[in-house]
Amino acid sequence: MLVWLWLRHRDSAPPLARDHLRQATFVSVVAGVLIACLSGVIVVLGGWRWPWTWVVVLTYFVCVHGALVLLGMFALAKAMAGQT
Repeated sequence: MLVWLWLRHRDSAPPLARDHLRQATFVSVVAGVLIACLSGVIVVLGGWRWPWTWVVVLTYFVCVHGALVLLGMFALAKAMAGQT
């Protein structure tokens, strides 16, 4: 959805909205790749059947996802305050 919004409004949006939309799109794509790829690497290295693999994957996913959500909330607060 963010990629679609970026492609549709990248030239017509006001500068502040364009800046935040660009940042949100880039960070979302990078975060998705980061979470998916590193989780896959952990599973491949640890094996499907080893219980500690899933403990590590879930811990990694929760910590990284939580940190990214927190940074997203910070960016939203800045956008709502009118800051770049």
